[in-house]
Amino acid sequence: MLTRIAVLGLLTIRPMAGYDITQTLRISRVDQWAQILPGSIQQALKRLDAEGYVVLLQTERTGHREKVVYAITPAGREELTRLLREAWSQPMRELPAQLYLALNFLDALPRSEVLDALEAHAASLDREIALWDKGAQAKLEILPSALRPVFSAGFDNGREHLEADLRLVRSLRETLADASLTQLSAGEEDGEP
Repeated sequence: MLTRIAVLGLLTIRPMAGYDITQTLRISRVDQWAQILPGSIQQALKRLDAEGYVVLLQTERTGHREKVVYAITPAGREELTRLLREAWSQPMRELPAQLYLALNFLDALPRSEVLDALEAHAASLDREIALWDKGAQAKLEILPSALRPVFSAGFDNGREHLEADLRLVRSLRETLADASLTQLSAGEEDGEP
């Protein structure tokens, strides 16, 4: 659904080729947080074309490459409206469910492996926050000033979620690295109370 919304939404701005859509999503970092893979853009365009939501507007040849430019159709605008209504009506709730579940089986892995995994998560979240900031800046620079507060609110909220996850990961790592907790876990494995 996210790929379809992104493709149709960008085509309401102007006709574009798949490459242009991919680049626009990459520059604003939408591809990262929406988890839209570059290959999914071309697949979505072909599917949307077959469904009558976009139409091939023109084909341009540049060197050895062929650039296919698509435009949204009236049916595509209706589909975008339907998808946006669906997106607006869905409750917002994303939790790190895998991490929560893994905590229930903490002692099934060596503590050092869990600590290393948490350290890797923290590093990954640090990188993600930096990319998030870069994408937010790029997006805000191209937006009309009247829209900036709305998009800033969304970007700020997304960043807060990332920071909350980072605080959780760092807190878990600190707690699990505590020597007394590690000894307690090791003692229980040896059959001690």
